[in-house]
Amino acid sequence: MMSKADFFKYTTEYISGVMSLRKPQAESLKILDKIMGSVNLAKNADLNSNLSIVNSLYPICSSFEREFMSLTFALATGVGKTRLMGAFIAYLYTQHNIRNFFVVAPGTTVYEKLKQDLGNPANPKYVFKGLGCFTSTPYIIADDDYRDKSINLALTFLFLILINLIKKKAKCAILTNISVNHFTKNLLRLMTLFLLWMNRTITALNVDGVH
Repeated sequence: MMSKADFFKYTTEYISGVMSLRKPQAESLKILDKIMGSVNLAKNADLNSNLSIVNSLYPICSSFEREFMSLTFALATGVGKTRLMGAFIAYLYTQHNIRNFFVVAPGTTVYEKLKQDLGNPANPKYVFKGLGCFTSTPYIIADDDYRDKSINLALTFLFLILINLIKKKAKCAILTNISVNHFTKNLLRLMTLFLLWMNRTITALNVDGVH
């Protein structure tokens, strides 16, 4: 079992190297690291203060557009949004002890692909291959099988949900691979209520494709 001391090597450079991230992916990971090291991540942190910090670092971010921190990383189509998502998960797990993640898929095709890419080590495109930071494969809880699985939030879980089938409560960071502009007001409200109900800090990271 790995200890916190083992995680010191999981710098953005190390994760980028092991995962063979492309330049846009590696730069996005460094941006996340810089923001996470600059803002106040406490549950009751002042949102406006955090926005000012992020805006000073990256002026393109002028609003979180909701009642919690929400950041969008826009990559060109084909660069590798799922791999970047995996890099974010590995970074947040090793450097910030975040163990539960809420992943939203826009449709069944992406949904099924994410199941394999994030949760099946035998899959050639399994994104965590070679990282070695998880004591076991991150446990996928999907909206078509969650009733059959027990949940121990001390382990590493990826809650994978179709955008039109929001059914779960989870303490997590939110990672989505759809544009923030495609979120419905009702979906955002439900996600916010679920996370607030779990009494956790909320940060949304949206990995968007630019066409």
